[in-house]
Amino acid sequence: MTRPSCPLFMTHHAPIGAWSSLTFGRPGRGVSIDTEALAVTDTADLLAGISHGEAGATLLPFYKGAAQQDVEADNVKAPEAAPAAQQDAGQWRTVAPEDIIRSLTPGIDSFSAAGITLRIYTPHPVLPDPQGGGEIAAACCPGLLIDLEIDNTAGEQTAWGFLGLRHHLDGRLRPVDWSAPGRLCGLAMADRWALAARPLEGEVFTIRDNSIRGHLKKPRPVDHPGGNEGVIALKVPAGERRTLACAFGFHRAGRATQGIDGRYAYTRWYRDVEAVCEAVLDRAEVNRVQCRRFDQDVAAACDDPLRIELFAQAIRGHAANTSLIEADGRLLYSVCEGQFAWRNTLDLAADHLPWELWRFPWVVRNIMDLYIERYSYRDRTRRPGETAFEHAGGLAFCHDQGNYTTYAPPHRSGYEMTDTRHYCHMTTEQVLNGIYCMAAYLLTQDDARTQRRWSDTAAALLDSLANRDHPDPGQRDGLLKAESSRCGQGGHEITTYDALDPALCHARGNLYIHIKAWCAAVMLHAAFEQMERADRASSAAELATRFADAVAQRFDGERECLPANLLEPGGSFVIAAIEPLAVPAWCGLLERMRSHQRLMDLLARHARTCLQPGHAIEEQTGGLRLSSGSDNAWPSKGVLCHYVLEQVLGIDTQSLCPSVLREFTHWMQHSAADRTLSDQMRVSTRTAHAGSYYPRHVTTALWVHPAAPRPQKKSG
Repeated sequence: MTRPSCPLFMTHHAPIGAWSSLTFGRPGRGVSIDTEALAVTDTADLLAGISHGEAGATLLPFYKGAAQQDVEADNVKAPEAAPAAQQDAGQWRTVAPEDIIRSLTPGIDSFSAAGITLRIYTPHPVLPDPQGGGEIAAACCPGLLIDLEIDNTAGEQTAWGFLGLRHHLDGRLRPVDWSAPGRLCGLAMADRWALAARPLEGEVFTIRDNSIRGHLKKPRPVDHPGGNEGVIALKVPAGERRTLACAFGFHRAGRATQGIDGRYAYTRWYRDVEAVCEAVLDRAEVNRVQCRRFDQDVAAACDDPLRIELFAQAIRGHAANTSLIEADGRLLYSVCEGQFAWRNTLDLAADHLPWELWRFPWVVRNIMDLYIERYSYRDRTRRPGETAFEHAGGLAFCHDQGNYTTYAPPHRSGYEMTDTRHYCHMTTEQVLNGIYCMAAYLLTQDDARTQRRWSDTAAALLDSLANRDHPDPGQRDGLLKAESSRCGQGGHEITTYDALDPALCHARGNLYIHIKAWCAAVMLHAAFEQMERADRASSAAELATRFADAVAQRFDGERECLPANLLEPGGSFVIAAIEPLAVPAWCGLLERMRSHQRLMDLLARHARTCLQPGHAIEEQTGGLRLSSGSDNAWPSKGVLCHYVLEQVLGIDTQSLCPSVLREFTHWMQHSAADRTLSDQMRVSTRTAHAGSYYPRHVTTALWVHPAAPRPQKKSG
């Protein structure tokens, strides 16, 4: 099966753990050079192309306007510069977007046209577990390898390839030649980022000046630091094809986080941006091989090029949001929640499990250790009709670990507030997300040490979950009715879907929450069996049965669906209720889930009803609504539902709802083309409206890795 040329959209190219990205891919948009960024910025024009001397140059269209006049001359009001600029303007040709052949794979993003091929490599290395003594330096190097290949095999005279930037923001580009003489050529912005290559006399060198146009007629080394344009030039003799290997490096020294004071871990091994670029170039062939091998592995696991392409886009967005921080000699892994900037949002951590447990499972342990130590609390609860919080609650987790570069104070999140109907506490949901993360890690990793450390915490979470039905075991009926004292008198517990549909906003009685609670109990049952805690395993199994029966009893036979809320009336058809099944099924618990056969059958009936046009399927576009009551769809959650439909409930999506995958594709590659990614879409209009730079699209890993890897030996 082949895939036609990938559309052109803003795309992250990001190393792991640096919270940085070289973002481009949309004609006319230039590049956004991001470190700790929350949206696309107009950083620079990308100058990538081929020069044929006096015959002029051809560029790829990743710039806002290559015919600008000499910026430096304009700044000093030199009118004599204008005629020269106008004279050069006609010698710049731009490749038409429709003539570009783009290939986007998990490891390589390439653009080809007019004898120019630009390849950006993203190896997505496996981060070694630092507790296992793994060498992490190479894996967290904050740089990218870029190859510019120039085909002059049909030429009759020397051509010149060039790759560089015209910077738009404050500051001044500098020639890397001055800071790494003889070792590197290229250009940099302070010590924040650099584009560099190995110099070769007469063949590979820097052109850095007010304007580079005139220099490309007869290229020679120039290192005048005026203006803000520069390129690396590559000589390509007639009849030859040559490749310029470049490194794009990021660097952020000093204090990078507050609340918990930390620095980027890579600064331990890479003292400056030149060191980053040299490391990337030293490992150039290793990076190419890693990327090709990863592409081959993914292609062997998934025979659908379209799904692989969406996965390739998604994992780049995830990497662009990752930070690996060193604080007091300890490594802390963090994922920023895109434009919203919450650190390690626990909702997202649970959804990222199939990717992170596949590629670098220790980060799940790392995130949960910090939650247990610093971002957990114990609460009291109230039941319906009560104002005082008189009942036992139990152990719970915060929504997140802070916002942007700041870690929140102990035992509180950045998001949640007391006595409010918005931004209120998500206690019940975070209990469930904590169970998902801990149980999934224990079930997929052979890590006896962590089993021992987490055993009592898992038991406390089981008690906490049971108490949110009723603290008296004799009065439990399988419905989660409690609200946390964290909400205060004026607040109500909400869910991750609080902004989606009023039917899904409140946690109490929420169908999605109840299905997730059943799944969490199933996961705890399996985890306690693995830990050889038979008493706790039995309690978890009883809880799972109680939850399953309570939901099944409320199936509406007339409407052929489950109600959006088990305690309150409501007419929405909520397909989001099935998405919690994805992670436990991926962890290998599908047969345990099928032991609750009645509920599984009813969930399949519920899903089929939801997939009818006008319910969860938008009649005009065919897009998937997570709830019939909301036009706001979240693609990452839709992917979870899609996986459950195919892999868990056995529904033939190609026959029943073939438009869903088409709309996922449109949302990611067209609707969000200017944003890189968006996780909030208007289904009826196919427009992105929020959730830019979002990492959770990595749920697409389920398409290419539909089952958890076998447990890996960790520690005894």
